[in-house]
Amino acid sequence: MDKRRFSRITFKVDMTVTWGSTTVAAQTVDLSLGGVYLTTPLRIPLHERVDICITVPKGFSPSSLTASALVVRWDDQGMGLVFTSMDFESFFILTRFVSEGLGDRTRSAREVLDFLSHPPGDE
Repeated sequence: MDKRRFSRITFKVDMTVTWGSTTVAAQTVDLSLGGVYLTTPLRIPLHERVDICITVPKGFSPSSLTASALVVRWDDQGMGLVFTSMDFESFFILTRFVSEGLGDRTRSAREVLDFLSHPPGDE
């Protein structure tokens, strides 16, 4: 059984992960309102806080989505992060990507309302 609150969409773009003074290139695998799953050569310990910058495809503004996140999962392919904070512009672009990826505005709207009522990490 899947315990995720938010639907994931396949979303493969370049990004960076910053942990302390170390910044490395990574690539998103999938994305949701609650977080991102990514591939990176850097092995960051569980429960560490990181800052991320996801490259936004051309035609979108702003040109990047920035957020702070917490490492919550590792496996052989990559790591899972849960978002802990992001600015309004980044949240707006995130909701747009997820809505378009889901292809279901009603479902997307329900997830945004759920997110706003109970943000990740606020349980």
